[in-house]
Amino acid sequence: MKDFYALKFKDTQEYYEWVRDDVIGFLQNSLPTQTTLNNVLEIGCASGKTGNKLKRIFNIKNYVGVEFNEEAARLAEKNIDKVVCGNFEKMIEEHKTDDLKGKYDMVLFLDVLEHLYDPWRALDTIKDWLTPKGFLVCSIPNAGNIYVIKKLFTDKFEYESRGLLDITHIRFFTLHTIIKLLTDCGFTMTHHTTVDDTVHLRPKLYNMLTLGKFKKQFVIQYIVLAKQNNAL
Repeated sequence: MKDFYALKFKDTQEYYEWVRDDVIGFLQNSLPTQTTLNNVLEIGCASGKTGNKLKRIFNIKNYVGVEFNEEAARLAEKNIDKVVCGNFEKMIEEHKTDDLKGKYDMVLFLDVLEHLYDPWRALDTIKDWLTPKGFLVCSIPNAGNIYVIKKLFTDKFEYESRGLLDITHIRFFTLHTIIKLLTDCGFTMTHHTTVDDTVHLRPKLYNMLTLGKFKKQFVIQYIVLAKQNNAL
């Protein structure tokens, strides 16, 4: 079975321009009614197309993005209010986050935390930038997916150009360790949903035959909404 992402995206450029309608729909269903989002920060904003759509739907006044890839950052400048091009972890390490510091109503890490050497420090950093009732939104690949498990069982755990075993992935998470990461950093998950394999038929059949007993093994990634513990 080929990786879900390898089938979904032809190349890296297409991935950077991907609009995260799954995340947007999740937020529409999970954010409390009458939520006001004036200032939003996205770490790893890619081309800014997801941010642009979020701006329009939630009437966001100021949308700031951080993007490591220079080409994607240039595209993002056309879609959101402010873009800082650079390595977020390096900015933290070198105390060069003055351009980002503020009080945000929401901070997003969409497919980002798994690329960081120290996601704990990243979350600790942005925690101070959130308003008291601010939201943290993350999407994180599921290392417990059957595709990864099969690679381990067959002694073929090899990195790939993109997807669940993306060569740039440094950290690996399951739902349990996502919750632990959030807890360790002073957050509590309030809502979550899954991104499931919509490309292959086999996962649907397995879930039906096993009455969903192995449902987590067919989850591609988790999307989570969290708040600081002192805001609950």
